[in-house]
Amino acid sequence: MKKIIAVFMLGMIACAFGADDLRVSVRYEKLKLTGAQPYPVVKIVATTDSITIKNIKGNRGNCVIPWIQLPAKLSYGKSIETSFTSASCPNLLEIEVDTDKGSYKFNVN
Repeated sequence: MKKIIAVFMLGMIACAFGADDLRVSVRYEKLKLTGAQPYPVVKIVATTDSITIKNIKGNRGNCVIPWIQLPAKLSYGKSIETSFTSASCPNLLEIEVDTDKGSYKFNVN
């Protein structure tokens, strides 16, 4: 029983430290235009006072972003939005955001 409690406490501590380190959040949706294939759209929101987005990768760089203005400096609550081409990214599994404060990976469900 003591081992279970110790593992639980370590997990809670790890979650707490991980939550403080996160400087951006990612929102994902799949949009479908009439008569076209759905395409992934990603919105990156700053959760810190100031952060610069240097690069965005989908599926470890295998998904193509047709256009985005980078680097992008964001303040708290501000966001940038981009999409991936449907042909290059039919199944978006992972998004990586490179910033001046580190890199963050998000798994897409």
